[in-house]
Amino acid sequence: MVSSYEVNFKTLGPALLNVVKKFPDLKVVIIHGIWPSSCLQDDGSVRIPDAVVELVRNYNVVMEVLTGLQHRSDMYGPGDVVLKAFYDTFGPAKLMWGSEYTHVNLPTVEQYRHQFDYVKERCPYMSASDIAQIRGGTAMEIYGIRT
Repeated sequence: MVSSYEVNFKTLGPALLNVVKKFPDLKVVIIHGIWPSSCLQDDGSVRIPDAVVELVRNYNVVMEVLTGLQHRSDMYGPGDVVLKAFYDTFGPAKLMWGSEYTHVNLPTVEQYRHQFDYVKERCPYMSASDIAQIRGGTAMEIYGIRT
């Protein structure tokens, strides 16, 4: 697992690309995905860095998506445009749901449920199977969990 924050965002892609090229069988989860606000341009468009696109599309790299956070309701931009761009660019098999549950002000079952249901309620372009993939299927594949 590799953590991505705004401060290391610009160097993370190229550095990680260097590693996975040397170790192509390595499985990597980018925690926090890539910092969503860094992809949102001033004109409202989304630009995902080329190194990150290459990493996620061509290697065993998946991105965690943190959805429905109390303290960051705008995390994916207006109308969740960055989340849609991640979905359109990488597909559900390269996205893995995460809750950031320990960092909410008042962790409750309701808040956890809100975070868990976020993509189901706010992303009508995702099919039920895509949502299931993001909310558990990708993690099961990355961690080798079989049912």
